[in-house]
Amino acid sequence: MLIELDSDNRESVRRLFDRYPCLRGFVAAAIEGGMGKVFADSQEEPCVALAVLDFHFLAGDPLHANAQQLFKLL
Repeated sequence: MLIELDSDNRESVRRLFDRYPCLRGFVAAAIEGGMGKVFADSQEEPCVALAVLDFHFLAGDPLHANAQQLFKLL
């Protein structure tokens, strides 16, 4: 099950987006700035996440069972 993370409580997904080195500004805007929406499969220990600004950024384990749910949000 995916949950939308509150704008002030998104730090747990940061590690999932580490593979976006050229897009850190966009990811920081979503995580630190509270812009857009961020969805994850867990607040504490997420395995997959989706950041939605003007673009959609998928992150995490593509083989995880909850990854399929992210595509429904696109």
